Amino acid sequence: MKRYILLFVLSVIFPLCALSAGDGAIVGRQTVTFPESSDVELQSITYMSDDLRVKGYIAFPKNEGHYPCVIYNRGGNREFSAWTDESAIRNLGKIASWGCVVVASQYRGNGGGEGKEEFSGTDVNDVLNLLPLLAIL
Repeated sequence: MKRYILLFVLSVIFPLCALSAGDGAIVGRQTVTFPESSDVELQSITYMSDDLRVKGYIAFPKNEGHYPCVIYNRGGNREFSAWTDESAIRNLGKIASWGCVVVASQYRGNGGGEGKEEFSGTDVNDVLNLLPLLAIL
């Protein structure tokens, strides 16, 4: 049932957003090591958004299965409150330990990503482009 809801949301949102062909594609990932053993995996990712390489994180339980997805939108602007490995472990890792896949964007221009954050301008697409990313996981 959850998969059908996600497919419905994707079929309604995508035509409205005029997304580029590669949006949501993960073009780089690196595992972030937890300080202690964990049942969660955290990865620093680079994904495509409006032909820009945007940085973010994804956390998920190590056990295979179908999990609900959460898009975590950080507060702040530009580098203020930007994700670090430590904050991603603390926040995203905790939610993933509850049995969810959690994905978060740094927003364009932050954390080494391309482009410039506009504080609710075209960087909103960086969040919307997490939907196709989640659909292919």
